[in-house]
Amino acid sequence: MGTDPEALVREYDQTQGAPRAISAADVFEPATPIKIRERRGPNWSLAMILALAVLVGLVVYHLVSSSSPASPAGSRHVGAAAHKPAATHPAHPAPTATPAPPALANEVVIQLSATEACWVQLTTASGVQIYQGTVNPGSSMSWTEKQPVSLVLGNPAGVSLTVNGKNPIQAGQTNPVTLSLGPGQPVAG
Repeated sequence: MGTDPEALVREYDQTQGAPRAISAADVFEPATPIKIRERRGPNWSLAMILALAVLVGLVVYHLVSSSSPASPAGSRHVGAAAHKPAATHPAHPAPTATPAPPALANEVVIQLSATEACWVQLTTASGVQIYQGTVNPGSSMSWTEKQPVSLVLGNPAGVSLTVNGKNPIQAGQTNPVTLSLGPGQPVAG
């Protein structure tokens, strides 16, 4: 092109700046800084909140499922200590003979003594649960009801049952049984 290259280099250096000397340390440095993200651990606060929520849920579930609803106004539960198994008991103890309270014409008296573990559910005719649970061997329970009830026994052969002093279960009954009981109703036995 016929122009003086040195004049062009000087003009470039004046407008852009002269090149500076490069040191050995500058060779190993990047032209733009590199950002390295710090590695973070898991979010433990979220894990703790989740664990606490699960724990509270379990506690509420156990409180609700283990508490029995209030008995209806016409029913009385007599055997409060029946849930507790005897401190020491043989494999098949003989049921304790407790006299049945006298049944009035407007009451049904239910007594149950377990020789084997038996699941029991007692509900009113309207479906309100009076008792539900397992009666352990050697334990006895008693209820006096002034209204019709339904009694379900999961292992009828494992209990001795009297209703108003009579046994409504057939000998050798091994299948679960549901009994409808009420004041003034006849009891087979």
